[in-house]
Amino acid sequence: MSFYLIEHIEQGTTEWLNWRKGVIGASDAPTIMGENPWRSPSYLLKEKLGNHKEWGGNEATREGSRLEDVARQIIAKEFKQKLSPAVVQDSKDPFLAASLDALNSKNTTIYEIKCGAKSGLEKVMRSNQPAFDRIIQEIKSYKVTNAPVGLFTKSNLIKFS
Repeated sequence: MSFYLIEHIEQGTTEWLNWRKGVIGASDAPTIMGENPWRSPSYLLKEKLGNHKEWGGNEATREGSRLEDVARQIIAKEFKQKLSPAVVQDSKDPFLAASLDALNSKNTTIYEIKCGAKSGLEKVMRSNQPAFDRIIQEIKSYKVTNAPVGLFTKSNLIKFS
């Protein structure tokens, strides 16, 4: 594999938030490229330097996080795989990292889960294509893991790897 699984860090913890300051995560990629409508590259830099508190989410992102475990269970059942959230770093470029919504037990497939009433699903469902900032995020996850990526939205799975 082309990545290190960081097993001692759990997503959402203070330790994880501190770890994120020292890496460029998959969710940072759209911001760096100027494709994140909610956060500028300069704001992200200030977050990394500790000059701004890291964004804690909003109602929609918190709802999505609460529903991730249910979605992960649905995906696991559908694809007959054991899945769990994972924190990974690239083995060649360890400053590149990703916090994965779901990684299978063989470390060969990752899933990005987007669910909840306000997760941008309406646009995805209408176009059957994920938003450009999501594609950038998944390309970055692929770069770190070298694993196929799937985007799970409600009951649809859109593969783009």
